[in-house]
Amino acid sequence: MITRRLHALRECQTALEKPAFEFTRRETGVHPFVEDGGAAEFAMGVPVYVGMTPYGVICPVASRVAAIRDRLAALVVFVASERERRRIAAHARPGQRIEVLDGGPATVPPPRQPKGQDPLPLPEALAFRPGTHMSGTGDRTVDLRRPDGDFRERTSPWRS
Repeated sequence: MITRRLHALRECQTALEKPAFEFTRRETGVHPFVEDGGAAEFAMGVPVYVGMTPYGVICPVASRVAAIRDRLAALVVFVASERERRRIAAHARPGQRIEVLDGGPATVPPPRQPKGQDPLPLPEALAFRPGTHMSGTGDRTVDLRRPDGDFRERTSPWRS
């Protein structure tokens, strides 16, 4: 579950990088620099810089905002939805500038897997077949039973 949330956060941050870049460029007249990923000092949000000065933060984690609310007060917080804006505003200083940007379809989280549902079966081509194995060296050796009952052994052609 945590991995899914982290993945969704990173997807949201990635989807908002370009809109945050464009917003910052329009507001300041300067091409900003957007970091590659979230940073703990920005509540796991992605910092946006104008020159060497932080200008904004893309999708910080709402539960971490309270700990750094004074540091974020001078920055623009970029979020993907009104719901996220409200969650962050509840932890931020009064008057915090929070901008809701449209990041496109990547901001929509993937549908949840229903609980209690069995995993889908693998297609027959991917299912394990007796007589096949993978060795630790990356070589794949396959024992094939021929229709006449004879055995033969071969090593795959992609072996280096």
